[in-house]
Amino acid sequence: MTKSFDDYFSRNAIISYLSKQRAKYAKKRSKDVIMSNISKRDRYSKIIKSQGKNNILYCITPPRRLWVRPSKKKRYLNGQNGQKINSIDKNKNAISSTIKKHIGSKKEYKYLNELNKFINNVQKSINSIFFAFQSPVIRPERKKKGGSICRPISIFTLKDNLINCLTNKYLIHFFDDLFYEHSFAFRAGRFVNGEQKVVNHHDAFKLIIDYLNNNNDKKIFVAECDMQKFYDTVNHDLVIKRFRELCYTKKLKNEKCDKRAKRIFCKYLQCYSFYKNVSLLGQDHFSNHKIPEGEYQWISKEELRKFYKKDKCLLKVGIPQGGALSGLIANIVLDYADKEILKLNDKNLLYIRYCDDMIMMHTNKEKCNLAMETYNESLTKLQLFPHPVKNVEYGSKFWEEKSKGPYEWNDNNIPWVGFVGYEINRKGEIRVRKRSLNKEINKQKELIDTIISAISNDNLKVSKGTILESAYNRLNGMAVGRVELWNYLNYENDMCWVNGFQLLNKNKYSSLQLKSLDRAKNKYLSKLLKFLVRIDDSHVKTQNKKINREPIYYGKPFSYFFQALKKGDK
Repeated sequence: MTKSFDDYFSRNAIISYLSKQRAKYAKKRSKDVIMSNISKRDRYSKIIKSQGKNNILYCITPPRRLWVRPSKKKRYLNGQNGQKINSIDKNKNAISSTIKKHIGSKKEYKYLNELNKFINNVQKSINSIFFAFQSPVIRPERKKKGGSICRPISIFTLKDNLINCLTNKYLIHFFDDLFYEHSFAFRAGRFVNGEQKVVNHHDAFKLIIDYLNNNNDKKIFVAECDMQKFYDTVNHDLVIKRFRELCYTKKLKNEKCDKRAKRIFCKYLQCYSFYKNVSLLGQDHFSNHKIPEGEYQWISKEELRKFYKKDKCLLKVGIPQGGALSGLIANIVLDYADKEILKLNDKNLLYIRYCDDMIMMHTNKEKCNLAMETYNESLTKLQLFPHPVKNVEYGSKFWEEKSKGPYEWNDNNIPWVGFVGYEINRKGEIRVRKRSLNKEINKQKELIDTIISAISNDNLKVSKGTILESAYNRLNGMAVGRVELWNYLNYENDMCWVNGFQLLNKNKYSSLQLKSLDRAKNKYLSKLLKFLVRIDDSHVKTQNKKINREPIYYGKPFSYFFQALKKGDK
């Protein structure tokens, strides 16, 4: 039975959302908490205190000391041998259970009064024609570590974000059956091999593997397309037009979109434009975020003038990066391009879209080129700006180009094709894109450098052994998840790097990559160990963790290489 709009905003649904946000916030704080636990430096304790101060989530959810500890059954995944659920889900369950327990208690809890006010406010807002989203606060996020070019990330208030997310859930389920099957981002759950699941980038890449297997004896031509500043150039009027067309299609099926959801959707568009909210920000904005030479790049004025003759037209261009409804908007807009490709009715064409990234394959170069031209023409009609198609020689510049093709995929010409973080060659060997590999190594380095910068002889709270063990556990969690020695053979990696690359197969390329990640992890642990050896922790009262002068090798259960490639052999 289809859920109504009110079902998505029931008290239980709102409490579930708030519990998850509080659990996510707890995980996000954990890095600073660890620093606070090992170092006496004031700046870490101040960070912890400021994070909780005036945070509405703390006012409307139970204090951590009151959280109900989930039963053993609820702390482990069903059917898994000793595998615990991830920390976010565990804490979400604990918070939800605590709230339910306190609601039924005779004792009064201050946060419950605030929670009830908040829920009533939300439910009143979604029913009011006067509700409007506040313009989001813009936070710059560097595109590259140490770089000056930033993305404008939109930060909404808790109430606005909740209404945004739950309305998005309703609309995703309402429209999902109208979208192209091989569009894989921001989709509702679907049945795959008899099980309901939310499709992801693994499912998108599997189609490339299948296409290769079915056409391995033929020539294969590939075309790729990406857009310039997609979220920053989406036209609001075109979004509304496409939204209404989809609503009309559903109406023909005797399904009506709730008018409140329609209103909230339009209000979301009205709260933001790139020109108004981002382009006018000055250097003070970046200085306040400690990015003194930061900048937000946009489409050049010459290109913008193709569609927008006057600046006032730009007030309806761009959607927030970081808002849940923006993902749905991407599918609503680009569904038009998907349908134009489907009109070609070419069974030999593989066309996959993941948000604004597209790849297509064909055994005929001319037909692949026709599909590419059709796609680019549809983007022009949507007033979007695809990267110009460039065909360069295979090498570093080849990977830098966003739109290219059609090119022949073979060992002599272009041996590797990349999509959604993976690369594959004609032999079916799969490896990780270099950018994803470097990003993980940089995360390892950043963690160890942060720990080193936090400690000195006179500010330790815990022993050096405790610090080293804590760093090792965090690195392992990032890499392979919460693996234990008694379950490492059948542990299903969750919320970690290995989980993001489930399709890697055993070959010389992936083996070298994964071993390089293990070497980097050990290198940074050795760096921390060498630093700690020179630190005096004799003043620390608890010395239950001693430090060795040689790194401890914990073995394959915690390695990238074993968990990603070798575990399946056992």
